[in-house]
Amino acid sequence: MSGAENVEELRYYTLEELQKRLGLCRTMLYNFISSGDLIVTKFGRATRVSAADLQKFIDTRPRGRAAA
Repeated sequence: MSGAENVEELRYYTLEELQKRLGLCRTMLYNFISSGDLIVTKFGRATRVSAADLQKFIDTRPRGRAAA
């Protein structure tokens, strides 16, 4: 594994960054967190999502249906 891959695995996103990246409102993010679909890590009072947990979340989300 290269150094760049190691750095990306250690990346943590704020909920604000995830809002922009995923196009979701804050309420939806908290709904995913409370349901256990999105795993967070707490650093004191700060809530973060690791790049690995974000990828797992994205991979398990259902894809939209193709237009008929």
